[in-house]
Amino acid sequence: MLILERIRTWHFFLLAVFFAEILTFIFNALQSILRWGSISRELIEIGAIDAVVVSVIVTAIIIPILNYVTKINTEKKILQDNVAKLTRIGEALRASQQITEGIMNAIPARVFWKDRNLHYLGCNTAFAHDAGFAAPDEVVGKDDYQMGWHAQADLYRRNDREVIENCCPRLLVEEPQTTAEGKAVTVLTSKIPLYNSKGQVNGVLGTYMDITERKKVEEERERLLVELREALSNIRTLKGLLPICSYCKKIRDDKGYWELLDAYVSKHTDAQFSHGICPECAEKIVADFEGLKRESGH
Repeated sequence: MLILERIRTWHFFLLAVFFAEILTFIFNALQSILRWGSISRELIEIGAIDAVVVSVIVTAIIIPILNYVTKINTEKKILQDNVAKLTRIGEALRASQQITEGIMNAIPARVFWKDRNLHYLGCNTAFAHDAGFAAPDEVVGKDDYQMGWHAQADLYRRNDREVIENCCPRLLVEEPQTTAEGKAVTVLTSKIPLYNSKGQVNGVLGTYMDITERKKVEEERERLLVELREALSNIRTLKGLLPICSYCKKIRDDKGYWELLDAYVSKHTDAQFSHGICPECAEKIVADFEGLKRESGH
């Protein structure tokens, strides 16, 4: 800008010299006409010389300077347009980044990504909190040995190297984790390789969810199912038609033997019998007993 201002200053200076020469020539010409009635030969020669000098100045200095100033103004305009375009692109990128961060922070899963040396390049807010930090920026540049789960660092890093070296994702793998508060939890982790613009693997992208409560529910459900199976295995039922004697009430088994009703039921179920006499049978027994006494003369 300083150079441009200096060029403009010289530009105005040379124009001022040019117009001063012209005004001087006109003034001298008028004086010659008023005094002699015509322009003197000397004045014409001086004017011609001045015209040549001015022409040389205009051709050799002023016009190139004007062209240079025009070029600078054009390039300045192009530069301003490019700056405005870059500003708009930067604003669009910032808006896109804010949207991406908003999405990552809104989802319940933890998201993180690392470089080939297994240093963290970024994460979402939920991941940072699990690691014991207030914001994602505090995680950048650290490794798993500096996290709350440093006890599982070797396991995590071994899995990361497997993904990077084999270019193969690891999906939905249950892993143990120790929180920043020292609590043991279970997480469901997925990891995929990160590629650069040349198609080379330069890191790993991972997500995980805390499934501790779900695991507890699944374990409780499995325990109840085991108890139910054991209970069902202890239950035996009678099915189909049972051949029973209409007089003595014995039941014929599959081998053709006749068994007492209580013995057959006890053999094929978990039911147990306790014996007694119903009121009707008791009256009949007493009546029969009395009849026998009278017949015997007692």
